[in-house]
Amino acid sequence: MSVATQSEETMQLTLTLPKVVAQHLHDQVATGLYANEREYVESILLSETLFDPIDESVLTHWINTEGVRRLRAMEANPESALTAKEVFDFLEDDAVGSEVA
Repeated sequence: MSVATQSEETMQLTLTLPKVVAQHLHDQVATGLYANEREYVESILLSETLFDPIDESVLTHWINTEGVRRLRAMEANPESALTAKEVFDFLEDDAVGSEVA
């Protein structure tokens, strides 16, 4: 990873990823939930902070950036939204999977 440019608010990085990881990243963007690779990577990094002790400013930032982005994506493509049952099924499957590991 190398740092290409930075400003007061941002820092540009260049990453070298294994092909399988890069393909997954491209596949996630292709779903339409993310406008580009940067948004997908940013969403992962932002979601990681939600597992740390809750910092209200971080949570507020996530809601105002990622939360708004996801809401707009759902509004633009309503059929991509999950039903409440699908969300709960996913969470249940994920919880069961983590218990087995």
